[in-house]
Amino acid sequence: MHGWKPRAAERMMSWRSVTMTKSNVDAYLSRYVTSGSVEPFDYRKISKVMHPNDWDPQAELFPMDIDLEWGGIPKPSGWTYPAEYVKSRESGEAKAVQEEYASHYKTKFFDPSPLKRV
Repeated sequence: MHGWKPRAAERMMSWRSVTMTKSNVDAYLSRYVTSGSVEPFDYRKISKVMHPNDWDPQAELFPMDIDLEWGGIPKPSGWTYPAEYVKSRESGEAKAVQEEYASHYKTKFFDPSPLKRV
């Protein structure tokens, strides 16, 4: 991790699942399946250490909301939210992290690989 320390809100990140349809399957196949030797991601660009100003998660990432992720599943007796999770939500850190990751999300899931030569 080369010295990078995640904030509390970055310790449980989530992402959106994508539904494959007739309209997006060709873009998916081109980037992730039939791209030959072209990697689907620029893994170096994902790094906030290697690219402190222009990092790109290349996926829609956001801090996990425990109640949405595991909604409807009863919590065990005596369970409480982790203190750092609560603090991150109440202080606005989780919202700030969500906005930061959204602003850096440049290469969308169905875009061509960022390594593909145009």
